[in-house]
Amino acid sequence: MHLNNWPIYINDQLYKTSPSITASNGESVRQLALQGVGIACLSEFLILKDIKEGKLIALFEDEIKIHEQKIHAVYYKKNYIPKRVRLFIDYLYEKLQQLN
Repeated sequence: MHLNNWPIYINDQLYKTSPSITASNGESVRQLALQGVGIACLSEFLILKDIKEGKLIALFEDEIKIHEQKIHAVYYKKNYIPKRVRLFIDYLYEKLQQLN
């Protein structure tokens, strides 16, 4: 799912949105919402503090369904991968396999 597309499903039908402003990262979208530019669809970890402090108001919490999204663990390609990075990648792989 692209950052600027919202997963809006009503009665299992997807409705597409056409944003008037787009951004390339969640923090930029958060800042736009905090400035009152419009509404945003963001992960809870980015905006939970803002909601608790009353800076942002949660809308449509029960109406917007969460669907599968791809995630990517990335690192700088080089000949040697530090052991802690390799262990973390292996851990992520194992945990994600358990979810399937």
